[in-house]
Amino acid sequence: SNPRWLLLAGLLISAVLTAAIWRLLTSEATAVTASLHDGLTGLHNRRFLEASLKREEHRARRSETKVAIVQFDLDLFKKVNDTFGHAAGDEVLRCVSEVLRVATRGDDIVCRYGGEEFTLILPGASLANAEARAIKIGKHIAKLKMSLAGQALPSITLSGGVAVFPEDGDTLEEVLRRADHALLRAKREGRARILIARPDDPTTSQIG
Repeated sequence: SNPRWLLLAGLLISAVLTAAIWRLLTSEATAVTASLHDGLTGLHNRRFLEASLKREEHRARRSETKVAIVQFDLDLFKKVNDTFGHAAGDEVLRCVSEVLRVATRGDDIVCRYGGEEFTLILPGASLANAEARAIKIGKHIAKLKMSLAGQALPSITLSGGVAVFPEDGDTLEEVLRRADHALLRAKREGRARILIARPDDPTTSQIG
């Protein structure tokens, strides 16, 4: 009977070890996923964005294709928080994030850059295509009907800036900065609009 007990003990030990390894791998995978996603919206976060810029730039250089970047910012978002509370602000961010998620396709990347600012990376997209898509997203968001605990929340608009690689920068980081400056111009010129980067837009960072 000893060989049989040894076999059973070995199988039991093997099962325990397999379960432990599986739990370890699962927890590590969960931790990695969490580190690359925004906890509130579920979108990719800034850390993922920064890694994606390098990867997409390398891919675009190799294939000699364009990459468009759109920087979005919700207009007068602070007023929503101040008037309706931070829970309402969080709900607005979740609703907007869902529109952005649905609007992406294929290799597109959508990230919450921070606060109420979002970034779209559109591999292969021309400037005209990226602008058209940004305008369409803005229209969808302006029509959102949002509520929290039965209370209607105000509609919200967004401003955006669009730039494209390689025309607007030698690197995707420069293109991102040009898109951000175009966004800042959109905010200054009255909000609720999408503007294209200009040659005189600096490539220095004004992103917080």
